[in-house]
Amino acid sequence: MGIQGLLPFLKEIQRDVHVSSFRGRRVAVDAYCWLHRGAYSCALQLVMKTEKLESLPFIKYCMKRLTCC
Repeated sequence: MGIQGLLPFLKEIQRDVHVSSFRGRRVAVDAYCWLHRGAYSCALQLVMKTEKLESLPFIKYCMKRLTCC
């Protein structure tokens, strides 16, 4: 999904930086990949609704990624 060819188009101007360099700033994060990966890890619990949503591993996984720094 997304804009086809966008990443190769931007390759010339992108650079790797540590996420902590954005401390105190607002950033937009496309967390779809994190949500998908996390939801995959507990798909049965999601479908069967056997646990509260906020206690599912995929929520914890995404929150850990967002609060890592």
